[in-house]
Amino acid sequence: MTEDNANSSAVNGWTLQKSLERTAAPHLWKQWTLTRSAYDDLCKRLSSGTEVHSEQFEGKRKIAQIAAQSAFEAVTLSVWKLVKDERLFPYSSKDGVSAPTTPIVPLVWDSLQIKDLEKSCLVERAYPSNVHYNVRLFPFVHDKCTPQRIAGLTLAEAFRKCVLEDPEVVACGERVTSAGTDRAVFQEGQYPGPFVDFKWPLDQSAEDLGFEFVRQIVFWAGEPSPKPTVSMVAAANALADRWAALRRLLSSGSIIAHGTFSSTGVEQPISPRQWSRSSMSFDVKNSDLFEGASRNVEPRWTGIFLTLPEGAFHVLASQPAPSASRTGLRITLKKPGENSRHRPKSEQVTEAALARGIDICSEHLTPRAIANEIAPHLPTPHSTADQMDALTKLIRRLRTVRSNT
Repeated sequence: MTEDNANSSAVNGWTLQKSLERTAAPHLWKQWTLTRSAYDDLCKRLSSGTEVHSEQFEGKRKIAQIAAQSAFEAVTLSVWKLVKDERLFPYSSKDGVSAPTTPIVPLVWDSLQIKDLEKSCLVERAYPSNVHYNVRLFPFVHDKCTPQRIAGLTLAEAFRKCVLEDPEVVACGERVTSAGTDRAVFQEGQYPGPFVDFKWPLDQSAEDLGFEFVRQIVFWAGEPSPKPTVSMVAAANALADRWAALRRLLSSGSIIAHGTFSSTGVEQPISPRQWSRSSMSFDVKNSDLFEGASRNVEPRWTGIFLTLPEGAFHVLASQPAPSASRTGLRITLKKPGENSRHRPKSEQVTEAALARGIDICSEHLTPRAIANEIAPHLPTPHSTADQMDALTKLIRRLRTVRSNT
């Protein structure tokens, strides 16, 4: 896959099949491909007539089938965990393939299983008629709520979350480091190459990054330049894509970087235009921005940290967070020292839903599902059946209030 195709795939989200291929742990994926190949081979031998159907052969085929199914389940479980750990973010359409996709909240994701891998469809275990079409999974940095998730971090911390901890980067890193090299790149953020350096250029292409993995200090005349392995190329594509996506958030103003300007010693916002300049590099260990070519660089901004643009609504959401006006309810924020148990129950429920990024009026969640999701986050514990029933009824009433406003 070319660099452009790889980038486009990640930006637009992966299908279920692509998600498994790109993010599953290499040893799990290898086990799955081996067991699947063994099972397919037995089936081909039977269909071609090279193997006579017998009880002994059928037993062997059954064992191979179970092994392949077990290996595939291990692969899918690993990807399901990436979603639960908020390293992949799923979207789907409940109204057919051509309908717009919406986020799948964690509570619903846990209830889903694969219906059709090739068509990227999931189905709810308890309600087989509830099909999720056109499922797409997005890497952390490509999800639309990324600015809210990285606000408050240093840029070095954001680089780790968006780039180094990206599931595809981690999987590619395991393949590269299996040869015993470049561990510091994927574990510590060291820039690839023969020197110990943590400064990543802002304008580095995937092709150039791939070459850095095999760059040598000394070249001998007449000898061909070394070429990166397939694993190195894949890793370079993933690293370059995620780093470029993080820079786009900065250059577009979706997230604002602040740092101490070296010339004045004054802490100030950094213009989004700075992140589109050439001859700039970022120290992913110390969160500093440098200017200059090659190794002759000077710090321009140090101690860089991130905030949302002024006026942005800072809510971590698996769904677009509803506003107070959309709920038709008055929201009273808790004041310091105020006992939240004494506030109206409707306000507690609404705030808990907002904090979890859940729209109480969502067509994709039943009142009971919303109750199960927010119950642990209410001031008063809800654990008994009667308490959960009462909470469900309240959510149903809140929906009615909203529909009548």
